[in-house]
Amino acid sequence: MAEGQVLNKVEDIKLKIERLAKQRNDLRSEVESLRLEVRKLNDEKIVRDAKFRELENKVEVYRTAVTLAGQGGNVKDARRHIKGIIQEIDKCIALINVDVVDGSN
Repeated sequence: MAEGQVLNKVEDIKLKIERLAKQRNDLRSEVESLRLEVRKLNDEKIVRDAKFRELENKVEVYRTAVTLAGQGGNVKDARRHIKGIIQEIDKCIALINVDVVDGSN
């Protein structure tokens, strides 16, 4: 192989290496940009999830208020709803008592 051909091959290899290095740097930048976007979207999701839970709680409060006010239902429905709330409170108290007993050992 002639010296000129070898220099041409070396130059071609050098250009390919430079092109690959640029592609690598571009891809690294893109990856970092995508990571930032993922973090941003995760933060937005956390905020939306919290807002969703808040709205669910407001809906439950509204339903309770409507039931207790006797609108959209009768006295039996209100009593049933109150009984359900009391049962949930009793379960919570039982869990607290279990935690207290377990914690004191």
